[in-house]
Amino acid sequence: MNIPLHFADQTLTAIAGASFIISYIIGLRLGLKIGLPTLWPAMAVTVIGFVVRAESGPLTIAAIAAISVVHLGIGCLTTLLLKYTKPFRSSTAR
Repeated sequence: MNIPLHFADQTLTAIAGASFIISYIIGLRLGLKIGLPTLWPAMAVTVIGFVVRAESGPLTIAAIAAISVVHLGIGCLTTLLLKYTKPFRSSTAR
């Protein structure tokens, strides 16, 4: 993926990067605000995004939108993972 980015339009690359960051932050916020009901939609959206990305070109609008959706889903899943898992505690620590 790095090679097409070196030869692509810098504006499109900047838009893609900003879109990925913004969608990841939105995913984090959705996971925090809504909570566990976002689990299955986040997983479904991530899979659909991967399928759409596999069918599109390197830096097309469809590819950028698909990976943005993947970042949104991964942001939700990251929040849920951190929110609903308990830290590992050693049996010797008291």
